[in-house]
This record gives sequence, C-alpha cells and structure tokens, in this order.
Amino acid sequence: MVVGVNPRLAEYIDASTGFDADACMNCGVCTAICPLGMEHLPRELFRYVVLGLDEEVRAHQEAVYSCLLCKLCEVNCPAGVHITENVRALRHYFNQEIFRSKRASQVGSWFGPQNSRDSGPRINAPAVP
Repeated sequence: MVVGVNPRLAEYIDASTGFDADACMNCGVCTAICPLGMEHLPRELFRYVVLGLDEEVRAHQEAVYSCLLCKLCEVNCPAGVHITENVRALRHYFNQEIFRSKRASQVGSWFGPQNSRDSGPRINAPAVP
C-alpha cells in the first residue's frame, strides 16, 4: 500500500489559520470526553496533519464537520492544545479545497468541449423563458 505524504500540509493549514497541534501528547482525554464519542477527532486527525497524510485527513472530513466545537476537549486537554481552533482550521482548509475544486470544474464546464458546428466557447447558462 502506497501512502501519499504532503510534508507541507501542516504548514499550509497553519499559514492561513494558525493550526497548531505539535503540543498534542496523544493522551486520549479529548476522545474520552467528547459528547459525540468522536473516535477520529481530534488527536488522530491532528497527527495525520502533522505527518502530512492529506488523504487520511480528507477521509475524515465528516468527523471534522460533526464536531460541536463545545470545547470540552480543549478545557480538559493537559497539553493546552487549542483543539477547537484547530478544528476550525481544518474546516477552513476543507472549504478552500472544495471551493478550489468546484471553481476548476465550473471553469471547465463553461469552456468545455467545443461543438463541431460552433467555433466559439460553449457557455452553459440556464435557458431564458
């Protein structure tokens, strides 16, 4: 099994939002106290970011958006990791990536395959009644 590693993933997320999980001791208090019983959040996801495992982070996108941001984990974290801010940073990262991919696909559909009878770009616009 080949795993893609992006060594700059943590830097990229940190540059735009202030993500910082280096202090995480991986003790599990956050997982134990989570009212939703989130298994993958936050310590496992933070470790994936620090290690640059972009695909693993993306695979747990639903968990990131399921977090209530209640701060129970953060208040009880013995290392003082700002967990809710890191979750927000991951949400911001996902939003940027989703916007970027949707934007690229929109541009592709606007100027998609040319019609053999038409020499200009094809623009998919709703029909006007």
